[in-house]
Amino acid sequence: MLRAYVESVHGESARVLIGDEAVAVSIPVHQLPPAAKEGTVLRLNMTIDQAATARMRGRAGESRP
Repeated sequence: MLRAYVESVHGESARVLIGDEAVAVSIPVHQLPPAAKEGTVLRLNMTIDQAATARMRGRAGESRP
C-alpha cells in the first residue's frame, strides 16, 4: 500500500509527500480526508477508472496496458 505524508497545509493547498521517495505534490485540501492535517500519514488506494482511461485514449472500451 502506498503511503503519503501531509507535510504542510497553506490555505486551500496541502503539500503531500508520496511514497518512499517522498515525491512532493500539491493537493487541494478539500480532496484530503476531513481529519487530515499537517503530520498526518495517509494510505493511498489507487484504482483504474476504465471510462476515463478510454476517453483519454480516444477510443471507448479499449483496454491496453
